[in-house]
Amino acid sequence: MYRLQLRHGSSSVGLELPDTWQVEHDFGITGGGDLAWPDLVGCLESPVGASPLREMVRPGQRVCIVVQDHTRPGPTGEVAMALLNVLASAGVRDCDVTVLVGVGTHRVPSAQDIRAFLGDDVLNRVRCLAHNYRDRQSLVMVGNTPFGTPVWVNREIAEADFVIGVGSVVPHFLAGYAGGAKVILPGVSGLESIAHNHFEVAKFATGPLYGNVTSNPVREDMEAAAALAGLKFVVNLVPDQDGLPVYVVAGDPVKAHRHAAVLASGIYSLRVRVPADVVIANSAPFDIDLNQAAKGRSVGALALRRGGSLLWLGGCQEGVGFHGLMEDCKRPTLLHDQTREEVHFYSRWLTSGELEGVYGNSVRCGERVSDIVDQIRAKHGDSARVIVLRAAALTLVVNEKGAN
Repeated sequence: MYRLQLRHGSSSVGLELPDTWQVEHDFGITGGGDLAWPDLVGCLESPVGASPLREMVRPGQRVCIVVQDHTRPGPTGEVAMALLNVLASAGVRDCDVTVLVGVGTHRVPSAQDIRAFLGDDVLNRVRCLAHNYRDRQSLVMVGNTPFGTPVWVNREIAEADFVIGVGSVVPHFLAGYAGGAKVILPGVSGLESIAHNHFEVAKFATGPLYGNVTSNPVREDMEAAAALAGLKFVVNLVPDQDGLPVYVVAGDPVKAHRHAAVLASGIYSLRVRVPADVVIANSAPFDIDLNQAAKGRSVGALALRRGGSLLWLGGCQEGVGFHGLMEDCKRPTLLHDQTREEVHFYSRWLTSGELEGVYGNSVRCGERVSDIVDQIRAKHGDSARVIVLRAAALTLVVNEKGAN
């Protein structure tokens, strides 16, 4: 048997594939490790497209550090601490620094969530807040982008003298790659701004947006909004399938992000010559809930032939999850992506009732992953061609023939 051990939420799951199946790609993203302090400080001293951070800030300035939220794995607390130390060395007092968690339209993290990913050292040193896109009193209008997006951002951003963003650069269906200006829009923006960017600006696209940062109106709109909001500097991480950074890039919000996107493309891209009969798409490490794990399903479908079968896995410890664009705008998200092919889902925590409440009968829920494999084998026999995506949500599938 061909044995796989895949990350599954905070645990792992094992499965066995028939020996007769031809595994054409067993694709994982590795190479990350603990964030080395000298490397991180080196990025801040030699940033891309910008002066060293300590030369860009002055004593007396109010600084806001915007960080990604609890749904994005990575050493966010370590990065925040490094930034605080550099700011202090430049004469910026801790009392003049605020760390703002950019949640976009995700659920607002609890105090326990924030402590878990920022750490006691950061929370004990500076003021830490979480953005709430529904709190109109906390939002300030700073202008309109060339695409007509009204830019409502958190007041902490608007009133800061210097804004720093911390995020991960991973493939994204709208922004091309996450990271960079995305920490502002949608990270700390109002619902009106986020909805216009995601739904209206996306209509200007003339080609694929996924993995595209060079001719992408959604990305351009985000960067215009971030400029209006005063984003001056970013620290972007390129994580592996365990959430550990492979690369760390700091500097100008656009130039550093473009550099990080090139590095990310080198480790995330999988070229598929012929779509597979069976795709095993594991959503971890982006599988805290079904809404987040849905990206793994959509990516897996890109590598699957018509009539194929998708085995989609996600931990989903927080159940279906929450996304404001779905709840408040009543607009479809990736959760409602209707893949034409047969989809089987496995989760150790999500119930079949919760899955059915979202997808109806279009996705089959299996209680045991071995039973799902047996069902797929009954359909495709002993000679199926298989693609394994160990971290589907991080994978950029490049179909060399352009279509399934």
